Amino acid sequence: MFSHLVKTPDTLVMALLKSDDADFDAVWSLAYQLPFSWHLVPIDSWQRAAGLYVAFMRDALSDLEEGENLVRESFQNIRGRVTTRQPFFKQVCDWLSGIFFPDLQLEGSELSLAQQAPQVILGFIKEEEQKLQGRHDAEERYPGGPLVMEWRHRPTYPQEFLYRHLAGPFRPVRCAPFVAAQISLAGASYDESLLFELHKLRNFDKEWFDAAFAFALP
Repeated sequence: MFSHLVKTPDTLVMALLKSDDADFDAVWSLAYQLPFSWHLVPIDSWQRAAGLYVAFMRDALSDLEEGENLVRESFQNIRGRVTTRQPFFKQVCDWLSGIFFPDLQLEGSELSLAQQAPQVILGFIKEEEQKLQGRHDAEERYPGGPLVMEWRHRPTYPQEFLYRHLAGPFRPVRCAPFVAAQISLAGASYDESLLFELHKLRNFDKEWFDAAFAFALP
């Protein structure tokens, strides 16, 4: 059953969307029990599952005058739950909000900012890299990532994040979140070896990985 869920991420996303406060953590924790990562769920899976969820809610509440407001409130509650546990989900939820609630104003949305001024996002990523450097001594041993380094040669990988100016040992940790974002955006296939390597690189500095991943999604 677990392997089936991993191969059908739409099912996991729908389970997360439909969960309430009581069972949300149980669904969320599957990522720690399976060869699976929420970071690598294809963006298309989020859109399909969210589309079904919003359509179901709109149909169920169609007879109520405040039905549409209740649907929006429900979606915002989901946004709050997931971003509390993983800030990068804010980007995903804001993107979905733009699709299903195009007139909804999103305050403090990096996605909206990226659409207006992409160069600002590059500045945010550089700031996060400086924080990464501040948390680790230059003599510290960084984990390797041969599969990540191989992935960065693909044509879709953003050239501005190749980190050619750095010595080899410092590159995998920096490149890992951008590889993960590329997998999510493209819905690309990957094997468990790459998944475990990404887990290892994220565990070295989760703050950097999650922040860079979030900024790479727009």
